[in-house]
Amino acid sequence: MPFTKIDAANLGGSTLPSAITSASGLTTGKLLQVQHTNYNTSVAISNQGYETTGLTCAITPSATNSKIFAMFKLQCRGHSITSSYEWGYSCKVTRTGGATGDIFEEKSGTGESYSTYFTQNADTTHVAHHSYFSFLDTTHNTTSAITYTAFAKAQSGNEAANFQNGNFPSQFTLMEIAA
Repeated sequence: MPFTKIDAANLGGSTLPSAITSASGLTTGKLLQVQHTNYNTSVAISNQGYETTGLTCAITPSATNSKIFAMFKLQCRGHSITSSYEWGYSCKVTRTGGATGDIFEEKSGTGESYSTYFTQNADTTHVAHHSYFSFLDTTHNTTSAITYTAFAKAQSGNEAANFQNGNFPSQFTLMEIAA
């Protein structure tokens, strides 16, 4: 179907209606900066308490009321998982520097608490998996540098979660958006 241009005069006047050209009462964010990290140093976690994956990304907000939109991908591998064990992990992100504390947690709690989980009934399984997460930080209230760090804990102390295993990096992207 061909595209047809409609002249504004055919809409009842020589200009577009104000409802089309302005969105009264709506505010739009402006992307102020983007920071990105590829991390490929291998880290094995078999603890059921949080340990760092090594994946970090830092940003210095230009305003205290801006929003930080974060996206991260954890590459993880389970190798030689036996039928007597389950495999999986959960993750959280903490921030340090100008703002501190846990800012994101996927599947918090103790015991069987995991965001990525596999079980199998055969003799041995090998699993490689990328998990994607995102969150919005609206509470940083600083213009000092903030470092976000991804942590993980294993589902079972008997089966390690191997992050950034091989040539597959984990990635972290931070975007500052004007309020």
